Amino acid sequence: MSVEMDAVTARQLSTDMRDLTVSLAEVKRDMSRLSQFEPLLQSQVHGLTDCVNRVTRIEDWRSRIEKQVETDKSEWARQLKAETEARIAAEKEAAYRADKEKETDVLRAATAKKEQDDRITANRWLIGMTLTALGSVIALLSYLSQHVSFK
Repeated sequence: MSVEMDAVTARQLSTDMRDLTVSLAEVKRDMSRLSQFEPLLQSQVHGLTDCVNRVTRIEDWRSRIEKQVETDKSEWARQLKAETEARIAAEKEAAYRADKEKETDVLRAATAKKEQDDRITANRWLIGMTLTALGSVIALLSYLSQHVSFK
């Protein structure tokens, strides 16, 4: 009877170890996927910085043009100002759209990273619970082998 019990326990332990191996592989895969998001986030931050720099350059252009218009009140200066403002408005709109797209991409990447983190946490919890259960089974088998005899 004890040999049968040991065989059942060995099969269960083998199954548990296989499950742990699968869970560990999933954790490793998830960690690898998380590392893939880091360059994307860095790229998004770089893109946002570029958008801010574009807006700053646009504001600088506007400032220079306004100074020029004040020194030269001719029709040509007024016309140049109007064309420039239209260009600035178009650039600002393009920069605003690009900024919003970058923000959306950053939020998507952050959400995906959070989901990966949540899965890793759940897998770690599952591994911990499985190890705890395995320890309890081993302790019970140890106790049974010392205190119970099957005749």
